[in-house]
Amino acid sequence: MATIKKVISVENTLEAIFDQLPVMKYTDSSINEYKPKFDYGDNKDLLSFLKLKGKEKEDPYPLIWLEYPFMETHYENKMEAKGISLILAVKTNSSMTNRQRLKETYGNVINPLFDNVRHSLKMSNIANVSGVYQGKKFPNYSSSQSDEEHKTVAIWDAFKITFDIEIISDINCLRTIKF
Repeated sequence: MATIKKVISVENTLEAIFDQLPVMKYTDSSINEYKPKFDYGDNKDLLSFLKLKGKEKEDPYPLIWLEYPFMETHYENKMEAKGISLILAVKTNSSMTNRQRLKETYGNVINPLFDNVRHSLKMSNIANVSGVYQGKKFPNYSSSQSDEEHKTVAIWDAFKITFDIEIISDINCLRTIKF
């Protein structure tokens, strides 16, 4: 009797990989340590996620958000997604200058998180990324943005990365990633 091969899910794969990400520090103090959170959806899902976390008094940052929609191509033994976008975000305040942001939020959290995301994807054993990541910085990103499609309920410093991924195996083959 033949077994039916299950669909490979980008969301489940990325969640399993990113569950291994190390704790992030906002400063040199161990008091400000946070485990990165991963979730996914469109802008309505993002707003719902942030409101829910606020009600639960849970800090959802640093956040890795897989932005919907994206196109998937499924093959017999693999799945490809071209041009997927991850938003790496931390909560901030509007009074910081861009120079401060580059040093504090980008330098201490977002850039190291991006390094860890790239490393975890490369070392996962179940995903291939071409190594080409396109990025766009969004300092002081908030609900006051004029672009209706990209509003949030908090003030963020964010970095949006876009890349192609090929998932070649299910999460049962995920190796332990060392950082």
